[in-house]
Amino acid sequence: MTSTKHINKKLTFITSPPIKKLIFSLLGMIVISLQGINLSLAGESPLMEKPKYDRQWYIGGGSGLSDPLFEDIDNGIRLDAYTGIEVSEQVAVEAGVIHLGEFDSSANNSLDINGVTMALRGINRISPFSSLYMKLGILAWRVEPTLFLNNTQLATSTESGQSLWLGFGLALHFGRHFTIWSGADHFSQVDNVDINSYSGGVQFSF
Repeated sequence: MTSTKHINKKLTFITSPPIKKLIFSLLGMIVISLQGINLSLAGESPLMEKPKYDRQWYIGGGSGLSDPLFEDIDNGIRLDAYTGIEVSEQVAVEAGVIHLGEFDSSANNSLDINGVTMALRGINRISPFSSLYMKLGILAWRVEPTLFLNNTQLATSTESGQSLWLGFGLALHFGRHFTIWSGADHFSQVDNVDINSYSGGVQFSF
């Protein structure tokens, strides 16, 4: 059973002021982008002329630590890779693959969790060299358990499903093509367990 401490960790992650601020920021950026698209389709001229935005593709990857909010399960090492495209200066869409980790429990039992991600990414520039980002997406996960009884491995079945996830973080930009980032993610109900994940990595744009 999930402990009160872990429940409090989950609630603090989701309801903290930085996450609320990022959620409203993302929604505002989406509305602004949709308004810009509507103006373009209607043939209306903007109040101020701007250079055409130079859309960029990007690829990236990272690693970190995943923390299941469940008793008697150890943390796991996360690895992920992704690609995406910026649809405006504030919004991007991306897809990737992720290894959330191999999580050990008592009696040498373990769970190996892998998945595919799809996400909408909001970008808020705070300086020419840095930005805040937020991701809202879906994780299609696959859980492969390894179970033992009296030192004998049991036959098990693989579980799969889909979960919502929320992430946010800070990115540091070195020119237009290289970025270093660090962030946190919350994956909801992965095989009935919530997982917090903390990671960092690099991104290349072209």
